[in-house]
Amino acid sequence: PDNAMKEMCKLQCSIIEKGQKAGQFRNRSCPLSLVLLLQQVSHSSALIWTVLGGDFDYAKQVRLLFETLLDVDEAYRVSQDYQKELLLQMIPREISETHALL
Repeated sequence: PDNAMKEMCKLQCSIIEKGQKAGQFRNRSCPLSLVLLLQQVSHSSALIWTVLGGDFDYAKQVRLLFETLLDVDEAYRVSQDYQKELLLQMIPREISETHALL
């Protein structure tokens, strides 16, 4: 299992490096750092989705966050440039209203 995780990480780093070189990913941070952050986004979004009883579209939410984190060039984005309603679905209403988020 440990070797499989290393190989998956190498593959993900390779994909990010290629995207950076091609100008598809404008975030020029270290690919390994980006892989770790993308994994954290995926895991934390899954936790929030579970806690909220599956009350938002997990795939769309993660896609939006991945595109934002990688700073994907507009020509390659699937998500709208800024989808406030998707982000707000992950935050309890009382918190977003109290702190005027987004």
